Amino acid sequence: MAELPPEWQDGRDLGNFMPAINDAHTRLGATFGPIPLNHLLTEDPDTGQIHWCKDLSLVALDLMESLTRQGLLVRRTPQRLMGGQSADSEWELQHLDWRLFVVMERVPPQRDFSPTSVRLHHALAWNQLKPSEPVRPAITTAVIANESPETLMTLPVTWLQQEQQVLPLLNQLGPAQTLEWLRPQLPLDNSVLKLLLPPLTDWGMHEVLAQVVESAPQKTARAWVLLAGGPGILRRAVLQASIATQQFWINMVRNALPTLFHFEMPSIFTQPNGRTLIGAALLAGNEGTLRALLKLFSDCCETFPDRSQRWRGFLEVPVQDAMRAGSLQTLKVFAQEMVDMADWGRLSAGQLQPLLEGPVYGSGCAGALSAGHTDGVEWFHDLIGELGRRGLLSPSQIEAMVCSKPEEGNSGAMEAIVHVHANALRAHLMQLLNHAKAERLSSYRLTEALACRSHLGATGLGTMIERHDEDTCRRVWIECVMQARVEDLIDTRSLVDLLSARPASGVPFIRRLIKSPVDEEARTNVWLDILAAFHSRQLLNQNEVMELLEARGRPRGSEALPMMVCALNTWAKPFAVESCIKLAFNAYQRGLISQAHLGPLINPPDSRDHSQAPALITAVKSGRLAEVEQYLDTLRAQAETAALPKEVLRDLLDGRTRPGHSALATAVAEKNTAMVELLLNASKDAVSRKLIDPEQWCELLWEPEGITGPVQAYTEAPSPAVYNLLRAAASHAQRHQWLEGPAGQQMWVELMALPYPHLPPPP
Repeated sequence: MAELPPEWQDGRDLGNFMPAINDAHTRLGATFGPIPLNHLLTEDPDTGQIHWCKDLSLVALDLMESLTRQGLLVRRTPQRLMGGQSADSEWELQHLDWRLFVVMERVPPQRDFSPTSVRLHHALAWNQLKPSEPVRPAITTAVIANESPETLMTLPVTWLQQEQQVLPLLNQLGPAQTLEWLRPQLPLDNSVLKLLLPPLTDWGMHEVLAQVVESAPQKTARAWVLLAGGPGILRRAVLQASIATQQFWINMVRNALPTLFHFEMPSIFTQPNGRTLIGAALLAGNEGTLRALLKLFSDCCETFPDRSQRWRGFLEVPVQDAMRAGSLQTLKVFAQEMVDMADWGRLSAGQLQPLLEGPVYGSGCAGALSAGHTDGVEWFHDLIGELGRRGLLSPSQIEAMVCSKPEEGNSGAMEAIVHVHANALRAHLMQLLNHAKAERLSSYRLTEALACRSHLGATGLGTMIERHDEDTCRRVWIECVMQARVEDLIDTRSLVDLLSARPASGVPFIRRLIKSPVDEEARTNVWLDILAAFHSRQLLNQNEVMELLEARGRPRGSEALPMMVCALNTWAKPFAVESCIKLAFNAYQRGLISQAHLGPLINPPDSRDHSQAPALITAVKSGRLAEVEQYLDTLRAQAETAALPKEVLRDLLDGRTRPGHSALATAVAEKNTAMVELLLNASKDAVSRKLIDPEQWCELLWEPEGITGPVQAYTEAPSPAVYNLLRAAASHAQRHQWLEGPAGQQMWVELMALPYPHLPPPP
């Protein structure tokens, strides 16, 4: 049976599935032996529909017989109880250990008896034969499973001995037939009432409950509550769907309050899973039931005033779950009751906060944001603002609640971003601005709330840039942050911090993008679009954009260095060098930075030691050939695209931002032949592509007196390989007539005068 699809097991007509059922039945028979199909299925004589048999007594008997044949069980023969006749058959009622009951039946002209299920007329015959003995529970259970609702109308209520029998019986009969079945048997004995009241409650049969109670007017409310299993019956009432049934038991328990004991209260307001009944009503979304339960709680507190403070836990409800479910109307009812209690002095501010946002401090309206319930977000902020004006919450509580960043977990704003709930995000962020304007939220807390952090400290802006193809939340965030700056709710320093999108580690988010080769350019373009939007509104100047592009981490280790220093010298990711240079030129072409910013941005000083050498010089000195090659290639490509002034490119190829060794002089001094060749080839290519002039190329090789250029560096550290490279470069320049200017002529004279280094004799 487990092989059958789940949808075939919900009571629907199985007629369309008979081919598959037959196949499964064949496989079942191969394992367990022959099991007649009519022991598994039954056909409704009126509709012709086919359903699973509810009574599996015959299947159990078949399986026992099969296991006996296989030698796995000792043969046990059912015992005869009685025999009888009906209009068209002869039958014999049998049992096995009084737990399994079947009927052996012969319908003429058949000669053999065959097993069939126990029916009501069989059970009635046995009851007439043994009127002093109670009907065995297994017989009653089988009858309920096998008979139609019309036949069950004659089932004596006194036969019921277990709640497991009552539930399916009532389900078959339904409210109207249940009332018709019970009415002739009222009033009922207490033993029967104990069995009937809980299932009647579970099925929401409030009209039947009312008739049962009316039939015994002498019973008190306490008696009815106890017959139903105690005050806990209220739990069963609230957890089913019938509102009338809920109200029936709420009223009954309220009437019984004067006769109940204080230790019985937890069974009224708490569930076995530890959650409160008021919380269940809140989630169910029924305002009337919630109001009635809150009134009942208030009545309990008045009945037992010395216990009321201990029972505050009965008011704890899953507020965030209700927000996620969109149960706004019941949330309003609950919150209003809590506010009223605070007004009356029954709740302190410390007690009120967790009742309005849940047990996790600072949760606020995170649940509504995560599910995109804009109306819930608006309502919560308006409520907290009102409570602030009335002094029912402290300033620190208000800040924590409206920011909606739980102590553990994503902020509500991050949840809205992750699930792309742009309208809810706008409502939340705009409400934060309103709180800031009303001085309920400090500039610092507003800035932190606008960061929209995750539980790990990642920012909402970082998440939105990662998902660069989705821009609805990003547009909302830009709009709200712009408004915060325009209205001077945050300062420029805070704006720069927000746009750097630093996670908890303090490292600007752009560094993470630059270090990742996947969709890096698309994501950095999104970030530059955002900077451009603020720059166009004159909310960022070029120096502030420059600071963002430098992407320095908080002062700690190498991450505090400009991003380009790390790309050239610490990350060992040559592709990051290309990304950094492209980012700088992109910003330059957009007008976000000036030409004067390019040099310090592309070749910033490396402050890891006291020399403050430019990043390119440090990379050359360290022999980072791959990074320097990427630097030179990307620089020439971007300069060509951006039409960069030649003198700017010359300076970037030279690598000096102050007096000292140039990149080429450094490579010569280090006798790094590969690096010298790389730098010479790059500079020659720049002249060939007319990115620099021949005279500027000559300036890269020759320096005026007193400054250490490549020639002077060579005289201090001669090398045959470097000598050959320098002479070859000069010869190339002469052939192409690059040496016409003063620098070229002087460079030619000095290069031609260089002595060829002689190796020292072997020892």
